[in-house]
Amino acid sequence: RKGEHQNLEAFLSRHGGVKSFLWTPPYTWTQIRVICRKWSISVGSLWVTVTTTFEQVVI
Repeated sequence: RKGEHQNLEAFLSRHGGVKSFLWTPPYTWTQIRVICRKWSISVGSLWVTVTTTFEQVVI
């Protein structure tokens, strides 16, 4: 929903591209640990588009 992108952007900013988090890829049940160094958010009149680049990390 519109407005929720602010929470997502705050989350990604807090992690700063270096702190990993769990993410569930589409069409799977298995979570993986990722970092996100790069993202963009485009706010339109009807929807918000969020584009991210996740890198899987191995611990």
